[in-house]
Amino acid sequence: MPRPDEVLKRIGNVQGKHLLDLFRLSFIPPSPQQEQRKKDVQLIPSMEKLNAAGIKFKATKCNTFLEIRFRKGILEIPHILIADEITLFFLNCVEFEHCHCSYCSSHMTTNVVFMGLLIKNPSDVGFLCDREIMENFIGTEKEVVQFFDNLGKEVVCDFANNYLSKVAEDVNEYRRSGWHVQWAG
Repeated sequence: MPRPDEVLKRIGNVQGKHLLDLFRLSFIPPSPQQEQRKKDVQLIPSMEKLNAAGIKFKATKCNTFLEIRFRKGILEIPHILIADEITLFFLNCVEFEHCHCSYCSSHMTTNVVFMGLLIKNPSDVGFLCDREIMENFIGTEKEVVQFFDNLGKEVVCDFANNYLSKVAEDVNEYRRSGWHVQWAG
């Protein structure tokens, strides 16, 4: 998995606790400290429901697949290749983050849970593939759904205080405004 030069320079001085940790850190974008949220953040609904509420989906080019953004009714998701190697990487990173939660961010776990919330049925996978957000090399669309379901099971994710909290909050606020739903209909 090639990494851009600017990413390699940024992590050049990072001290990983393990080779997996160092590789995992190469995907985590530099960002300001997350603000602690007082209110609960609602989980986002599936892509089907978001699409029905008028939210658009767009593939973006980023240094890492973790840079998910929501702007002006468009959920921007970096292109991701779902293949055996990346599924093993996700699995190992989620396990690593849970074993070392005292010093380790939960970016990978948050991303997996977020994608699992979006992808609830095979048509959601097809929707992502049609928009070139995802490439599926592990099998059927149903297998991708099962992968995210299985990986997200029994995973603890504090959705009120993580790097995608603001995205989830903005998505839910956008879909609550009734005119977007009426316009989409």
